[in-house]
Amino acid sequence: MVNLVQGDLDKLQRNVMGALIVIDVHAKGVVEDMIKSRVDSVNDFDWSKQLRYYWEKEGEEDDAFAR
Repeated sequence: MVNLVQGDLDKLQRNVMGALIVIDVHAKGVVEDMIKSRVDSVNDFDWSKQLRYYWEKEGEEDDAFAR
């Protein structure tokens, strides 16, 4: 990623790479925090707080899902 950002990118490409780097750094911090908290189960709060919730239409009903 560093090599790409240091190269010749147009404005959109540079913005996308910046966003991807921020997401990557955030994910690294999340994993480090879970290791420090000794997360070892899907039932641990530090794991479950990373879940994302989605509304999805299945058939004629809307359902909420956690992933």
